Amino acid sequence: MHDGATATGGRDGTLTGQYALLAMRTDGESGAEAVTDRRTIRRFVVRTNGRFHLVRASDVDWFEASANYVLLHAGQSTHRVRITMQTLLEGLDPGVFLRIHKSVIVNVERIREIQPWFGGDYVALLNEGKQLRVSRTFARALLQPVHREALLRAVCATRPAHTTTASLSGEI
Repeated sequence: MHDGATATGGRDGTLTGQYALLAMRTDGESGAEAVTDRRTIRRFVVRTNGRFHLVRASDVDWFEASANYVLLHAGQSTHRVRITMQTLLEGLDPGVFLRIHKSVIVNVERIREIQPWFGGDYVALLNEGKQLRVSRTFARALLQPVHREALLRAVCATRPAHTTTASLSGEI
C-alpha cells in the first residue's frame, strides 16, 4: 500500500486508526513532489462480511460520528471506520466536504436543498432524501460563497433542464 499504510483489522473486525485510510496521496502532479504538505484521502478500506472493499471518498454522501468510530454513508451502504472526526476532516478535500454539525461531515455536492429550521439551525436535504441537521455554528460556512458553486451544481443537477443557474442563485 502507499505511504507505508497497511490494513490491519481490530478485534471487533473494524480497521483501526490511520490504517483505515488507504491511498492518502500527496497532492501534486503525476506523483511529482508535493506542492503543499496537505494530504487528501482518496479511498477508504472498509470491511464487510470478512472482506475488504475500497470506497472512493467521492462516493461518500456523508459521515456521522458514532462513539470512537465514524459511520461512512455511501448510497444505501453504511460502513464503520475507526478514526476521529477531526482527523477525517483534515484529510478530506475542503472544497467537497464540510462539517455541518459536531457529529456530521457532508459531501456538499450531495446537498439538494437547505431549509431554515428553529433557532438559527438549518436542515440539509440530500439528493436521496436524507435530512441532516446543520447547526448554527457551522451554517455560516455552508452558506458562504466558497461552497455556493458546489451547491448550485448539485441543485442544477436535480432540477428540470428549463431552470437556469441564474434563477437559482437567489435561492441559497
